Amino acid sequence: DSTAGAHARQPGLEGGRVLQAAESLPSAERARFAEAYAEECGIVDDNVEAAKARRQAVVLWRQAGDPLKVGENLAELAAPLVRGGENAAAEEAAARAVELLETLPPRRPLAVGDPVRAHLRMLDRDNAVAIRWGRKAIGLARRLKDDATRAAAENVVGSAMVVDGKQDGRAHLERRKAIAEAAG
Repeated sequence: DSTAGAHARQPGLEGGRVLQAAESLPSAERARFAEAYAEECGIVDDNVEAAKARRQAVVLWRQAGDPLKVGENLAELAAPLVRGGENAAAEEAAARAVELLETLPPRRPLAVGDPVRAHLRMLDRDNAVAIRWGRKAIGLARRLKDDATRAAAENVVGSAMVVDGKQDGRAHLERRKAIAEAAG
């Protein structure tokens, strides 16, 4: 795939140069660079660099005084940590994200934090908790009209239920499929 090839061109080297060149910029602008770099690293499966960039974004958004962006990046930090096999650190990041975001008006990043926590619980076969958090995320995602997060939460709930031998988990998986198809 040519798109993946374009992303694979030394993201660490190029991203590091951009972040270094951006040191004189305000914290919020540097944080945006760190977020973009984390996204690129995630695409090429460089989980170490993706996590490092997300942590940098958390620090920079904290300096910029934007708790919503701090929480959002904590929630996003969990993904490269899980892919890198650091489930405990991912759980900690997701819990910190939800704890912070729950102090703010309901927004998409809070809805994202719960499916991440639910996914981590499912991976640890703590399916009852995974289902509870996933259902909470489904409700919030519905209220926020956030189909991507709702699809992710439906997937976690359905998967956890199927692993537990509950046939009604298939309904959640079907809803996830319908949401994805509707989004193209």
